[in-house]
Amino acid sequence: MEGIDKLLKPQSITIIGASDNPARAGNVVIRNLLAGSFRGPIMPVTPKYDAVAGVLAYPTIDSLPRVPDLAIVCTHASRNVDIIEQLGKKGVKVAIILAAGMNQIHHDDAPPKKSGCLPPPSNTTCVLSVRIAWD
Repeated sequence: MEGIDKLLKPQSITIIGASDNPARAGNVVIRNLLAGSFRGPIMPVTPKYDAVAGVLAYPTIDSLPRVPDLAIVCTHASRNVDIIEQLGKKGVKVAIILAAGMNQIHHDDAPPKKSGCLPPPSNTTCVLSVRIAWD
């Protein structure tokens, strides 16, 4: 049940793809966490900014000062597999993916898949993938 607790009651959260652009999911997520009742450490990851919404940002997953209970991935789907592998190496057990382009994932010379499913990672990270359509 440890993974479920980390998903439903995380003590620390990282936002991969955090952004200062209010139109980006990474900005919406961090603003909602700051405005809501979450009181644990929030660790934005982005190489573009030193801080996001006033919170110190980290350039890479590896540079995080601790292993977060939950990762929220807000990047393009083409980066998801690599990000999930990095999270697994860091020791993150649970990730939520909010990504654009989930219906365009393809590998090698295969035609694009219509599903947003990730291949099973080579680590122990549990992935919850959320498909959201917006303009």
